[in-house]
Amino acid sequence: MGLAFSGTFSSKVRPVAIIFAIGLGLGLGNARAEISDADKVFLDTMAASDTAEIELSRIVAAQALTPQVRDFAQTIASDHSENYQALLGLCRDKKYAVAPRVDAAHGEVIARLRSADSPEAAERAYLDAVAVDQANIDSLLERIAGNSNDADIARFAADTLTAVKNHEDSAKQLASK
Repeated sequence: MGLAFSGTFSSKVRPVAIIFAIGLGLGLGNARAEISDADKVFLDTMAASDTAEIELSRIVAAQALTPQVRDFAQTIASDHSENYQALLGLCRDKKYAVAPRVDAAHGEVIARLRSADSPEAAERAYLDAVAVDQANIDSLLERIAGNSNDADIARFAADTLTAVKNHEDSAKQLASK
């Protein structure tokens, strides 16, 4: 496949035109703006939260006595797994890498769950942790959905917000029983 130019191009213009055409063909004409530091922090925080929620939910699902808590934990693990995959896709599109990690605060909750004296204590610690975590993520999602300069990141935050609010409400309802 070659580029053909008529003889009307001067010998100096032709190489510039060829480079420009190649650049368009490679997508260089559609280069994305770099994402903001606030959006990077958001993406990293969401990755850490999703990773932790999946781990917490798997632990409690294996230990839970009550079917409602077990079902809730399985729902949380599934929803956060789906969200994490969507997050990775968004990050891929933005050419930003997040690493799956559990932050110190979530690490402490995981340790408490693993060393709980009883399944009831594990359930209680889990439901309390999920309610607090969802409330924290809720405010972050609202802030990013309304303030991100990147439409894709704002849309991801807004789409995630509904599920997070539902999880928070469910955790509070189960904890009150």
